[in-house]
Amino acid sequence: IGAVVSEQEIDQLPSQGRNHLSLMQLVPGLVPELTPGEFEGGNFNANGRSIASNLWTVDGAANQDTDGGGTGPQARITLDSMAEFQVLTHQYTAEFGGSSGVIVNAVTKSGGNTLHGNVFEFLRDSRFNAPYYFAPVGADGKKQKDGLNRNQFGGTLGGPVMRDKLFFFGAYQRTRARQMANDNVAFV
Repeated sequence: IGAVVSEQEIDQLPSQGRNHLSLMQLVPGLVPELTPGEFEGGNFNANGRSIASNLWTVDGAANQDTDGGGTGPQARITLDSMAEFQVLTHQYTAEFGGSSGVIVNAVTKSGGNTLHGNVFEFLRDSRFNAPYYFAPVGADGKKQKDGLNRNQFGGTLGGPVMRDKLFFFGAYQRTRARQMANDNVAFV
């Protein structure tokens, strides 16, 4: 029992921070461990099973974060390099016998006989956002903004090395975020 998130859904649906883990909210039955929407570290379960039992695979090979207890993927995969991912929540086949938790299998894109790729940049800036409701008021009587400036940029490239025999595919993504800390003043 589970679901497959297709390439079309990955490309067209919004995701928090361009992270495929936020798209797991599409799969019925997954429950985040802490707060709703916090899928960044892969801390979720299904059917009451422990998050330490989750299994992450990329193209069928295990990809576990053993330092963090095995709860999330070791490598972060960019959305642009992912063809689809499958999430299994119950009744697995024998190939997944080493895990009793949620199983996530990410399938990456591959090159082809033609050269193809893309370039992207996403920008978030405090100039386009309303100030936070509880933001402190500055000397000019206006609420202070957080000074957020976040750029996510990168691209992909795939193509042939030997026509019809050997292909390559690569992806790059980087996130740069700058933000000012607002003063927090509270009277109790």
